[in-house]
Amino acid sequence: MTSEHFSRRTDIDGLRTLCAFLVVIFHIWLGGVSGGVDVFFVLAGYFLMSRSLRALKKASRFDAIEHYERFATRIAPETLVLLLVITPLCFLFVHPWFWAQYLNEISASAVFLENYYLIWKASDYLRRDEQISFLQHLWAVSIIGQVYILWPLLIAISERFAKLASASTDRSIRAVFLPLTAASFFWSLIYTSDQPAAAYFDFFTRFWQFGIGGLISHSRFSMPVSQTSVSNGLSWIGLGLIGSCGLIIGSQLPFPGYASLWPSAAAALLLIYGNPAERANAGYFLSVVSSSKFGIGSFGIYLWHWPLFWLAKHQGLMGTPIASILYGILIVMLSVFFSAASQLVVKQIRGQYSRTCSLPIKRARVLSIVFAATPLISVALMGLILNHSISSSIKSHIYQSSLLQPIWNPFSLKTDPFSRQWVWQDWQRCHQDVDDPELKTCVFGETSALKTTLVLVGSSHSGHWLPALREIAAKRSFKIITILKAGCRFGSPSDAGLSNNNSCKKWNVDALAKIKEIQPDFVFTLGTSGARSKKQREYVPIGFRSWFEELNRSGIKVIAVRDTPRMTRNVPDCIYQRPMLDPSRCGERRSDVLDDVVVAATAGNFTSNVTFVDPASVPSFQRHVRNPLT
Repeated sequence: MTSEHFSRRTDIDGLRTLCAFLVVIFHIWLGGVSGGVDVFFVLAGYFLMSRSLRALKKASRFDAIEHYERFATRIAPETLVLLLVITPLCFLFVHPWFWAQYLNEISASAVFLENYYLIWKASDYLRRDEQISFLQHLWAVSIIGQVYILWPLLIAISERFAKLASASTDRSIRAVFLPLTAASFFWSLIYTSDQPAAAYFDFFTRFWQFGIGGLISHSRFSMPVSQTSVSNGLSWIGLGLIGSCGLIIGSQLPFPGYASLWPSAAAALLLIYGNPAERANAGYFLSVVSSSKFGIGSFGIYLWHWPLFWLAKHQGLMGTPIASILYGILIVMLSVFFSAASQLVVKQIRGQYSRTCSLPIKRARVLSIVFAATPLISVALMGLILNHSISSSIKSHIYQSSLLQPIWNPFSLKTDPFSRQWVWQDWQRCHQDVDDPELKTCVFGETSALKTTLVLVGSSHSGHWLPALREIAAKRSFKIITILKAGCRFGSPSDAGLSNNNSCKKWNVDALAKIKEIQPDFVFTLGTSGARSKKQREYVPIGFRSWFEELNRSGIKVIAVRDTPRMTRNVPDCIYQRPMLDPSRCGERRSDVLDDVVVAATAGNFTSNVTFVDPASVPSFQRHVRNPLT
């Protein structure tokens, strides 16, 4: 074991700087995965193992309290400062409909579970369109926190294994970490191949990267760094691989899986062969004074850049290339500033606590853990309590136009059981998910007294008419039966552009058969398919016509409604933004999202049983589509 192993490696500070700015650059300007977070994970494992081995060498045992104290006084406080700043911004810049989402994320982030909240949200189709939040980058911080929490258990198992096998602690550590690292890597390959979105945030798909860092730290006790030209060359190869990862595979391959081998192997090369004392080595380049200073604050830079970027995007400040460059540079500068400021705040609080605490060391460490954990848990509870207090009021007014105006007192909203029941209960009960072809039918109305029946069928673009139809049904006394499926428009499976998966094709065949069995008076569904991109304009799918003809042969009338235009931004949320002075910026040019010529030519040729309804013909749509809810 060499003393060099325990000395501070300034090249790693520089590497952390590089990775922090790579993440920032890719998020702001380039898009895709930079690989910087993967390197952070490897470095975190390296440092955790180095400290563990240092503790074992010094005291022949691992001090879990000291380990948790370090976490509670370094990583947790900066995260807490960020959450305390972001919480009021949630109410200032976010539409009330999204308050529940943000409060949930604040709670999850405060207890380092943001990654699993994102997995849960991604697995729920009905939540996939929830806006990107200014907290989602904390998934990586949550995984680091989970590893910190689990680490003492792994070391304790290693120590116990050493006693039982009468082996050295070094060997037992290898015996514990090697199989865990291998198992994690193979799980990463399997899970990424099967469910890449969920695998990206999963703890165990990422643990192997911490394991690699830890095993490198462990092996360096008996493997001194070579000062040959080969080692210098390998260090530069590692640096080059880190810099090029995002450009070459960042948008091409799913992470983690095989793709994460690139940045992880690159980090391993720099950890093994990096040497800040050798001028020809990449470690020397990374250890320059400016990089080392930033490296100490790289965690804060990562924490602050995403909320600032989100705010700029949210306010529409980066719509042009020039604005993107200028505001991007400003975001980078502010990230560095807020990182330094938050570190100063944490340092002052920690220093004040140290000066006033004269307890024995062990008790002081325990209290420091409690001191840091209490506000984090309080923030989590605050988020849950606020969510519970206001969510029912907000959810009940999702279809009310009052939500398009600022709501200064969320607790003043009245609860409407009718709309709340639909939005939060009937939607999930009656709306089939993407993968399941089984029909779900729901009935609304007193079936024994009502003679007129309307079937609402199709995707969510049909389903979102249900609240309005239910109000009409209550006044006109007719029954509504829903047959709805996420991402599946009602039409013939023979139309390849309409049915792109087997689940949707089977569901469509069964839905048509079910409607013929019910023999309703009316079927309410889409009559057009809205523009999905500049290349794919609004049109009337052949599959729609085929099913309308089938219903006509069965004597069933159809109400075909024009598809709601797809907006490039969330309109109610955009209008709600207080700094926004021009609400028309929230809309779209009519010609960009609607094709009146094509619709007029084709919709007029429907079979005689079809009545075409065009909400876009109302005056508010004449020049701009301002609000898809009207």
